Amino acid sequence: MADITVSKSLFLFAERHAIPLIIGCVLAGAAIGAAIYTDQASKVVASMEVGQAVGAEHHPSSYGSSTTSVETTGGSFAVSGTFQLIKGNKMVVETRGTGQKKLCDKGQGVCSNLLK
Repeated sequence: MADITVSKSLFLFAERHAIPLIIGCVLAGAAIGAAIYTDQASKVVASMEVGQAVGAEHHPSSYGSSTTSVETTGGSFAVSGTFQLIKGNKMVVETRGTGQKKLCDKGQGVCSNLLK
């Protein structure tokens, strides 16, 4: 008789808590998937040296966004937002797991999205 009571109790528990358990499992799976995607997206899959920093010119926009033209010994690059550099620092173009390209000042450890 005790076995039947335990089985019935487990069945009632599962019946009452099935929806929250399913929702919890779905949310946990989504969180794990997001963490894996974020980790892969932020990884550098390729890096190319583009010389030393020479200078930068900021171009503000009346629409709230701005760009910066960055000149290196290897060429000129347009990046989104404000980009402060130190002349002479090593500059690289990094490609992330998502395919996004970033111009990085390796001396400062800062990067900005390259504009196409």
